[in-house]
Formats: sequence, C-alpha cells, structure tokens
Amino acid sequence: MQQQDIIEGKYRIMDILGQGGSGTVYLAENIRIGNLWAVKEINHAAVLTNPLDEAYMMGKLYHPALPRVFDIYNQKNITYIVMEYFDGESMEQIIRDKKLPNEQELKEWALEICSVMMYLHNHKDGCIVYRDLKPGNIMILPDNSIRLIDFGIAREYKEETNSDTVYIGTKGFAAPEQFGNGQSDKRTDVYGFGITLYCLATGLLPDHKDFNPSAVSKDRTIPAFLKTIILKCIAVDPNNRYGCFEEILDEIKEADQNSIERKQSREKHNTIRDRKLITVWSNPEFASELAFFTAEWIEGDVLLADFDLLDAQLDLHLGSKMHPLKNKPGVFLSGIDILTESLYKGRVTRESIMDACIKIGSKNNLYLVTGNFNVNNYEYFSNECLCKFLDKCLKYFDEVIINVNRCIYDSYTLLCLMYSDLNIYAGKTDIASLRTLNGQIAFLEDKQKINSDKYKVVSWCEPKESMLPEPLLKDLSEQRYIGTVSDNKKRNVMRNDKKCFAKVACKNVRREYIHLLKKLDVIHRGFHIKRIPERSLSKGGAS
Repeated sequence: MQQQDIIEGKYRIMDILGQGGSGTVYLAENIRIGNLWAVKEINHAAVLTNPLDEAYMMGKLYHPALPRVFDIYNQKNITYIVMEYFDGESMEQIIRDKKLPNEQELKEWALEICSVMMYLHNHKDGCIVYRDLKPGNIMILPDNSIRLIDFGIAREYKEETNSDTVYIGTKGFAAPEQFGNGQSDKRTDVYGFGITLYCLATGLLPDHKDFNPSAVSKDRTIPAFLKTIILKCIAVDPNNRYGCFEEILDEIKEADQNSIERKQSREKHNTIRDRKLITVWSNPEFASELAFFTAEWIEGDVLLADFDLLDAQLDLHLGSKMHPLKNKPGVFLSGIDILTESLYKGRVTRESIMDACIKIGSKNNLYLVTGNFNVNNYEYFSNECLCKFLDKCLKYFDEVIINVNRCIYDSYTLLCLMYSDLNIYAGKTDIASLRTLNGQIAFLEDKQKINSDKYKVVSWCEPKESMLPEPLLKDLSEQRYIGTVSDNKKRNVMRNDKKCFAKVACKNVRREYIHLLKKLDVIHRGFHIKRIPERSLSKGGAS
C-alpha cells in the first residue's frame, strides 16, 4: 500500500502508523466524511494463524482502553481491519525520548493496564491471553490515558491444551512458556507487564546494553514496592508469579494507601521527615544506640535488624534477649530463624515480623530482630528473600536500621548497602582509616553501582586529643563527615555487663545523637535538648 491508495472506494491511505509481525497499520481517511481511522493490513502468507481471528476476537471486545473494530475487507490474500484511531504516542517512544513518568503517573498507567488485562482475562466468552504486552503496544493519549493496540498474537485460553500451537512473542518481553515451555495463560501477560514496568521505571529497553530486569533490586531509583512487583511478575516459573492482575492491582493500591498514610503520619507527628532505610557498616554498638534514640525521639515504630549473622551482637548492646518471647516451650529460635521461615513460606506479614522481634525502649516502639548463622536456614535466606524483607519493613515501620559486617564481598552487606537510603560508617577517622574507607566506597560505586553520595561518616569513641580538626575530617572524608560520638567511661564499663548504655547516657552523648539524627533528616532541625526526658539523668547518668 502507498499513500493516496484507496481501500474499497472508502478509505484513503495517509501514512504508516506501524509495522509488526502480523501486518502493517496505516492511518486512513474516510473520503466521504473526513474522519480518521487505523487500518491494519494482514498478508495471509505472513501469518501462521487464521488472519480473521484477530478481527473476530476484537469485534467481541468493548472496553475504553481497547480499539473498536468497525469494518473488515478481504481482497484475495489480504485482509483489512478498520479500527478506531488513537492520536497519541507509544510508551516505547516515550521511553526512547526520555520522557519517563513520575511515580504517580507510573502507578496510574499500571492501574489502567491492570484494568484492561482483567477485562481480557475475565471476558464473558472466555479468557483472552494477549501475549504481547510491551511499551510498543501501549498508546498514551493526550489526556494521559492508555490504549492497548495490536491483537495480532492474542489467543483464547484453552484449559485442556498443554502447550501453545504457535510459539511467538517479542524477544525481551515474551515469557519463557511462549517459546515451548508450556501453554501461555494469564501469567504470561503478567510477565510482559513486569518487563513493561521495568522499562518505564528505568528508561531501558531490551536493545540497551544495561537492560537487566532480574537485577532490579539493585536499582535505587525505583520505588521499593515497584521492585517487589517487577521481580514477582518476571519469575521464570509461572507458579512463582502473580496468578492474576487482580493481585497486582491490590498490591499497587496498597502501596498507594501506605504512601498516603505515611504522609498523614508525618504531618500529624511533625517529627519524621520521611521513612528511611539506614545501613550501619560494621558497628553494632553504634547501630544499637542510634536505633534506641531514634525510637525515643520520634512518634512511630523503629526496626533494628542484625544481618551480621556470623557475629550478632545487637542484643548485647541493648541488654535484651536474642530469642523472642513467642517461642514454644523447649524451642529456642532466634528472630532471624523465625523470619527466615516466614520468608521461605512466602508469608511475610506485619504480624510475622513482629513475632520475630523483641520489643525494647521506654515506649515499646523499638523492635529488634537478631540471631546467629544457622546452616539449616542460611541457604534459603536468599538475596530475593532479603529484598522482600526490606520492602516489607519499609511498609510496616517508620524507620529501619540495619547492621551489617564490614566485608564488601558479603552478599547481605552488599544488598543492604545497595538498598538503603543512607550508609553510615562509624569508626576510626584517622588518615589511614579514611583513606581505606574512601577506597572501598569508590570500589563499590565502580563495581556494584552503589551511589557514593549515600555514605556518611561518624567519628566513633575516639579520644579528643587524637581527633583531627573538623575541617580536615570533612576534607579527608570527601565531605561525608557529619559528627562525633565521644568516648565514654560508663559505656566501656557497661559493655562487659551486657547492659544498655543508651538508657543512662548523659546529656552530652544525647546531644551528639540529636546532631546526627538532624543531619540524617530523621528528626527536625527544631528538635532540641529540652525535649529529652530527664528520667535517668539525675541518677546513674554517664559522665
């Protein structure tokens, strides 16, 4: 077909809208009334199925996000399908033009896609599996609504069939079962949806060298809830994906509601600027004190988790038990053991996390989960499990603090450093120590793509006489230095008594932590020493 060609004396070809495996789509004008239509030309020799199947299938559909079929013409070995024309641009073009949606727009588009896929999968005449869900087949109209186009390889699901008759799909978006590993069904479209979300969130398409949806958990630019959805959608085994789009819709709506509730909570309490995941790099004592004071000074729940599984110490510095009270008689499972079991079974809820925790603090709002390495469950606590746990924590807690070991080759350490909003090094700040630290940070940015701007440096328990001047500390730490926690005789004594130093810390120590938490934007700048409870300072306070 060429421009100005006329079909059946009625439709004049104006331009080519797109070309695909099942045919060419033209922009056409009705020469009698002047309105525009999309006309799909299907060459019978180029398709493996009945060329009229697409037209008949689309003729049964009535949904605002789907094109209506108005006419069908056959000319020898060519079929023309006259459809509703949408004036917009494809998601693929939006991605290539780097006009990526913000988080709210992405949610709205995702919900619209879920809606139309639910319509297809629950059609009154039987489930329709689209099989080619990708940005190139989704149009964005000027009002920002979506339209799903090109039903060239869609098929009706047949329950009695074990595999597809024809193996077909778009490389990079097609699920494994579309190439001979089983019959395509609802979960096939779930896979394409997950890849599409990944493309929209990252701006990467399959032809880009960095395209790697399975590594989405490492990408700090993607919202946590979205990473969870993407990873579950693109599971190789269909049984590990969402079973239907209703489940995905619920996940997105829940994330939206949680976001609203977090905003309302911040506005109400006026203490927490935003939820954060903070990773403390190999200093369980600092992590314990930071979490203790955070819980004391904010209105909300704080989780402190120990992922240094070879040297768990948080319970020692907080003067608490390692095993939650909900253990059965004669059974002593650590919090990590309980957590691992619920992760492995896929039953991670707020209640299951609470069961793994020990409540601490004057307001009972500090939750500790800790435990030692257990060879029986270690192999099941995969990186994917840890990602799910961190996502759930950010959903259920107002602040999350993780302690990890210093080994930059430990998978848990790496994943927490990648996933966190802030990474804190609290330790020696002499010239040699800072040079080593800067080298490790540079290595992690180069090899693991961990943003070096996320790191903060705290001088920990160093004698005042040996400390470098603050301007020099900032310079040597590459402007990462944010403050000091001073050495304290009382702390040294209480370490061996397995007691919580933070409970009896003096005003000077608390001032130091207030300064740090302000720098970390955990508490507001207006928070000051007069608001600290005086309950333990008059007696037993550290000096």
